[in-house]
Amino acid sequence: MSILIKNATLIYPGEKDHNKSRDILISNGKIEKIGPKIDALNAKIISGKKLCVSPGWLDVGTQGGEPGFEYRENFKSLSIAAAAGGFTGLA
Repeated sequence: MSILIKNATLIYPGEKDHNKSRDILISNGKIEKIGPKIDALNAKIISGKKLCVSPGWLDVGTQGGEPGFEYRENFKSLSIAAAAGGFTGLA
């Protein structure tokens, strides 16, 4: 399955496309192409206002329940929730 993200701002300091609006084609879970205008037949299109894409996002406001409050949240459930939300790191 292919996914085409339209008009997303790339947040990737040090790269040539940093802070530029680009289309991103993803096939089989891998980025195939990044460019100003990409057309892809049969691709699922994701578009919207103010989309941003970066290599990862860090959530610095997490509150785990360990130690002592595991009934509320544990590190495993916290990391699963973070990954589902697109975060690559927790603090």
